[in-house]
Amino acid sequence: MKLLLDTHTFLWQLYDRSSVSKQALNALSNPKHSLFVSTASLWEIGILISLKRIKTLDTVARMLEQSELDCGIELLPISVAHIEAVAGLPLHHRDPFDRLLIAQAQCDNLTVIGADRAFDLYGLERIWD
Repeated sequence: MKLLLDTHTFLWQLYDRSSVSKQALNALSNPKHSLFVSTASLWEIGILISLKRIKTLDTVARMLEQSELDCGIELLPISVAHIEAVAGLPLHHRDPFDRLLIAQAQCDNLTVIGADRAFDLYGLERIWD
């Protein structure tokens, strides 16, 4: 199974694993699963760091490097197909980063790991509860 980590899941798997649901932790630790973090999530984290909403000594690059080493998480780049898919999404969710993650999950047949139930409105598979 190919899994796309929502931004909060990516951060929590690094810094606060107790905030990750048991079902999500099981999925993250299954060696049969391929794990991905979107470039969009890293961009969002960079913005949150600059706004001082996230306090970390790590750089975004270091976060990705550590996640690659710890869990084998791979970077999912943003493609033109992903951007075009965003344009066709209904407005169930207005967060531009989440909308891009939804489009990526749809285009690339990924299951999302995250707590945001709004993702369910798009017919995606989501692991959390």
